[in-house]
Amino acid sequence: MQNEIKKEQLFLDQTIKNIEDNVYLVSSSTENHGGSSIIEDNSILEAVKNEPYFGKMTINTEDYGEEIIYLGKNGIRNKEEDLIVVDWRRPVAKVYYNFTPGQSIQGYKIHINGQEKIETVEVLNKKQIEIKNRKVMKIIQQVSEKNSELNGTITEKGIEVNVTDEVLRSILEEGETSGYLKEIIATIQREQDVAIRQSMDKNVIVQGVAGSGKSSIALHRLSFLLYNHKNLNTDNVLILAPSELFIHSVKDLLPGLELTGIKQVTFNGLVKEILQSTTKLKKSYHYKQYFEKTLFVHDEYNYEFIQFKGSKEFKELLDQHLTTIKNRYREDLKFIEVNGDFLTKEELQKIYDGYGYLTFYKQSEKFIQHVENHFKDLAKQKESLLKEKEEDILSFIKDGELSRSESKEFELLLNKVKQNKKKKLKTQLEEEVTSWASEMKPPNPLEIYNQLFIYLNTNTEQFNTSEMQAMLKHYKPREIDYFDLAPLFYIQVFLEYDKPKYSHIIIDEAQDFSYVHFAALKKLATTMTIIGDIEQSIFMDYGQTNWEEIVQGLFANEETTLLQLKMSYRSTKEVIEVANHVLNKRFTETRDDIVPFSRNGEPVSYDRVETGTELRDKIIETLKLWEAKYKRIAIIHKDEERAKALSKVLMNHFSNVQYVSLDDETNEQTISVIASYNSKGMEFDAVIIVNANETSYPNDDLHSKLLYVAVTRAQKELKIFYQNTPSELLEGLINTVPTNQSELDYIL
Repeated sequence: MQNEIKKEQLFLDQTIKNIEDNVYLVSSSTENHGGSSIIEDNSILEAVKNEPYFGKMTINTEDYGEEIIYLGKNGIRNKEEDLIVVDWRRPVAKVYYNFTPGQSIQGYKIHINGQEKIETVEVLNKKQIEIKNRKVMKIIQQVSEKNSELNGTITEKGIEVNVTDEVLRSILEEGETSGYLKEIIATIQREQDVAIRQSMDKNVIVQGVAGSGKSSIALHRLSFLLYNHKNLNTDNVLILAPSELFIHSVKDLLPGLELTGIKQVTFNGLVKEILQSTTKLKKSYHYKQYFEKTLFVHDEYNYEFIQFKGSKEFKELLDQHLTTIKNRYREDLKFIEVNGDFLTKEELQKIYDGYGYLTFYKQSEKFIQHVENHFKDLAKQKESLLKEKEEDILSFIKDGELSRSESKEFELLLNKVKQNKKKKLKTQLEEEVTSWASEMKPPNPLEIYNQLFIYLNTNTEQFNTSEMQAMLKHYKPREIDYFDLAPLFYIQVFLEYDKPKYSHIIIDEAQDFSYVHFAALKKLATTMTIIGDIEQSIFMDYGQTNWEEIVQGLFANEETTLLQLKMSYRSTKEVIEVANHVLNKRFTETRDDIVPFSRNGEPVSYDRVETGTELRDKIIETLKLWEAKYKRIAIIHKDEERAKALSKVLMNHFSNVQYVSLDDETNEQTISVIASYNSKGMEFDAVIIVNANETSYPNDDLHSKLLYVAVTRAQKELKIFYQNTPSELLEGLINTVPTNQSELDYIL
């Protein structure tokens, strides 16, 4: 077996040399689009030279017999166009990712002349090859027999460990967290690969537990789709990202996945872009008020009002209201008269109906433009008649025996009359048409939205229940917040788009989106990949607590696949045990436990503090220990106010502390202080949770999810501080006793 490492090293050395000598060419994603475009980007070429491939498999087929296939992050060909290394996105690569001992017969789909065909192969062995600095470090070998002694880790010393997850485990244990996503091509797991390779002609919902790699799956899926669909390009797809911080953090990952140029935008940014033609919005709208002034203080009616604005019921009210707006517009077309010419209501309706193939906003725009042009043309005709009359009059007086001075004076007066008439024509045209066009301009989304709430307030027979009226008190005309964005967005796309703007949209952290969000996005996209975790649905009943309403409501007539990812690769067993404990305290009968990947770490520690001063000192003590071994550390407080206060205190002791908000574009500091509801999607080497006591995290649905989110940000180590009595959600994990006070208690 020692020879196996040497043999692979020789093949690696030769492959690298052939790339450097241009004997082998590295292909871009267009190689699967009927061409063989060569990558010339130096950074990508260097990466390929350092690690040309990550895997190898030996397969057997009826047609071709035994074949050896190397797999890499990019395809590599020789000058005769023979494949030396297969791109991971090719259909045959599915066999590599899906194979495990005992399951040697594998199949994958190929398309020949428009026909789909299943290729069946027998996998004889699979090898994950770990390469560092152009050197083969070890090989994880799996063969077709389940209990074979050949299944294990091969090093220069031979087969050392009979474990099949060794490569992934070492990457997770030794790797540094970036705070967000990693490129996972070499370690894609079977269930992740299934999600990545779903066909593009259906909607895919990936329900994945914290740390299951679902956000990485989203980007790898997009890379796979672009590689395998020649009609798809970067303009056809959109990544709907959860924050500006997310967008910034994945920028270095995009080139390796050949996703450079892909549009990434937050929902706020997309709404602002789509609405810009009709409605000007402020730069951004925040949801922190929802937590701090609604959920945390139990403002029941505002909570119900927000829930209502995202509901299926509200979407249906919007549909009815928007249909009424469209019908009423046609019925209310105003008679127009300009300079003695006019168009009747019936004539206007005929013109309007002529643009019926367009969406409402475009139809009304073309209609108004048509009418304006009609009267402009009539005005031009009148000007032309004036000129003809002027020429006739001048011709008439030509032999009238007027003196030169009389003739000159007459011409001046005639010209003055002509100019006055032209001015009158122009003025009346501008005044009448402008006034009419202003009246005929359709209402913008904000005006329509306001009209709907006026209707809800005045239609007492249907909506004047005490609950509805209590909710409607929270509506302030023309004052919008974060939870008004989705309805405004829906109004705009309903009235402006009649066909999708994008072939495919990927939505991350989708559990926080309401039914109205998805209804609007569905109008913009042919298909969607929806990535989320209902156990992290901290927007409660506004967001998604299960995916059935979306599947059965919006996607009822479309093919939709719901995939479950239950294994967490991010956190150690010790961290996942706490996460399961927290959720099981609240949702025991409705959930399955997260399955931790086989990786142990430091025990989770719990530390009771009596005062804010003691909390500060113990956090400082912990940070000094952690700085020596971790590159990214998070301190998660429940709310933004206390998180900011704590960050200011810690800045007096550390230069590398940063308070992190979702509007930030960078987070380069080692120590991040963040509010619990802003920490979704992030990951850190180590996490401190501040004051998880019975007051901050009571035993209810919201706080169990908030605490779960905070806990699962930790990759390697977790420490929890609490004052007085710990949260019931931690009951059974810690013991208790009474407290004192200090001047820094405001950071508790």
